[in-house]
Amino acid sequence: MTQLGYPENYSMIQSLTSNPPPYHPLTQVESQLLANLNMNLFKPQFQVNIEKFKYFTLRHPNQPLISYLIDGLKYGFRLGFTGTRTKSIMNNLSSLSLSPTTFYL
Repeated sequence: MTQLGYPENYSMIQSLTSNPPPYHPLTQVESQLLANLNMNLFKPQFQVNIEKFKYFTLRHPNQPLISYLIDGLKYGFRLGFTGTRTKSIMNNLSSLSLSPTTFYL
């Protein structure tokens, strides 16, 4: 405890050799959903300045990881789910039907 070394940032150290996740192209269903999505309803806001991030990572030795992060910040991060998508409707707020005027003004 009395001999402190330089602080280490383990995330940064791992970023030097980490491989980005594999690329998964959009499925036909995902492409159709995006084509019909009202982009005015979905405007995520975050505090990452992508241009500054690009600038500060220009010399990072792991450019595939940096590209993955920049693309994810710009266009969203893909989860890589490749299974069959099914629609599922749950009645998890059945109390709404007991007194609708309480919840809907």
